[in-house]
Amino acid sequence: RGPSDVIWGADKETLLDMPAVALPGDRWHRPKSTIDYVPYNQTIIAVDPSGRGKDETVAVVLSQINGFIFVRDMLATQDGYSDTTLRGILTLAKR
Repeated sequence: RGPSDVIWGADKETLLDMPAVALPGDRWHRPKSTIDYVPYNQTIIAVDPSGRGKDETVAVVLSQINGFIFVRDMLATQDGYSDTTLRGILTLAKR
């Protein structure tokens, strides 16, 4: 379940533990309030496999409500497509 609507405030409260790497002056904000929690309309898991190269295999769980996309979970590993990595992706999907 997630919020059916998010109301953003103009206050200066930011999430300082995440760097904003876009334009100067950009920053992350917390929602001021949310309205009703409803079931997600759609959930997908996207996997970017690394094969046996030096980059990482990444799996991310995304859900959508009323056009808002929520990143719900993520897994990154440098273990290629080993059994451990595949089991981790399956565990992520089950959650």
